[in-house]
Amino acid sequence: MKEQRIDEMEMYILKNRTASIEELCERFEVSINTVRRDISALLQRGNVKKIYGGVTAVQKEEIVGLRPYSERNIKNSETKAILAKKAAQFVKNNDVIYIDTGSTTVGIIDNLADKKNVTVITNSVSVIIKALNLDNIRLIAIPGLLDRKVAALIGPQAVESLKNYNINKAFLTCTAFSIKGGVMNSTPEEYTIKQTAMSNSMEVYLLADKDKFGKHSLMTYAQIGDFDYFITDMQKNAKFSKYLAEHRTKLIPI
Repeated sequence: MKEQRIDEMEMYILKNRTASIEELCERFEVSINTVRRDISALLQRGNVKKIYGGVTAVQKEEIVGLRPYSERNIKNSETKAILAKKAAQFVKNNDVIYIDTGSTTVGIIDNLADKKNVTVITNSVSVIIKALNLDNIRLIAIPGLLDRKVAALIGPQAVESLKNYNINKAFLTCTAFSIKGGVMNSTPEEYTIKQTAMSNSMEVYLLADKDKFGKHSLMTYAQIGDFDYFITDMQKNAKFSKYLAEHRTKLIPI
């Protein structure tokens, strides 16, 4: 509950640009001391800063916003294809997997032609289209409202539907990640879907290229240590490697 409140508080501040301590107390129905502790946690993420009597959103280029799917799909396309190919190696015959809407994870479908009886659950329109010609894949499309900007099916219906499935492996991506800020995305609509996929999966994989490291986005949907595997092109970093080892998250380099 605390982490969820902090995430919602961050989203509220970023949306409204500034907020007083009294306003946050009233909005989230907590004490002044609780708000101050939450603000201290938010300051470490780097998206907000203190001002007299409250907080304000930080204006900086490092805060990553949502780009249209077509633009995200072009950037670092070669690296993303390699990450997706590496992720696909973990898919076994008869697996039930979830693939999210990221421009990195969509490439996993391209590497499943030799797998047998794989069930793919997704809310990604791009994944659905790619899977149409693969007879070996049993496709379950999560119902919901179409968001054309992210090429995804979203909303409460999508979340409730996803809760019904037991998943062997979930493959997720992000907009930004860091040790302090966690694993972030830029839309509230996908926040709950990602969390639901993680909670219903036996193993969870994060795919993220090095350009997303140390940056910030709107909402933290998980900590890096919440993932079983982290597939990335990042170079070895002593501090980061120590963090992964402490949380038993296995680093899979490409």
